[in-house]
Amino acid sequence: GPSAHLVAQTAAQRALELANEALQALPDSGAARRDLRYITALQLRFGPGAEPAGGYLEAEAAYAVAMEDIASDDPQDVDALVLAAESALNTVPWDYYTDRHGSIKPVAAHAAGLLDRALLRSPKHPLALHLMVHLKEQLPAGRGRGKAGEAELAADKL
Repeated sequence: GPSAHLVAQTAAQRALELANEALQALPDSGAARRDLRYITALQLRFGPGAEPAGGYLEAEAAYAVAMEDIASDDPQDVDALVLAAESALNTVPWDYYTDRHGSIKPVAAHAAGLLDRALLRSPKHPLALHLMVHLKEQLPAGRGRGKAGEAELAADKL
């Protein structure tokens, strides 16, 4: 409802303010350049036009491209892999499969691959596990490959 949109919009405005403050506080170093890429990505996600009632999907898509670039440039950065996966999933919110039989959409398959890579490096990464649960919970009920029970291992680790 409208109140949920107001809360989300207020949170997005605050996130943008914090990203802008962080940008001003960055020293000039290699680590700072890495952080700058994250901040710039957040500005895309939470900047003007990213309101829940308006162009938020376009903002999410721009953020997803930026996070994919960060993850591609530094595949050892587990957080970048996970954030790239999350941002990809956010471009198709709660719509990861083409049918009720578990045929995964390409963007969700890509996100699953990023999560798998992240979990290989960091098996207890909380956001990766959380996203894996959400990704798999939409599969048909049951256990085994291609079933919602695939989420159970990630849920147990959480």
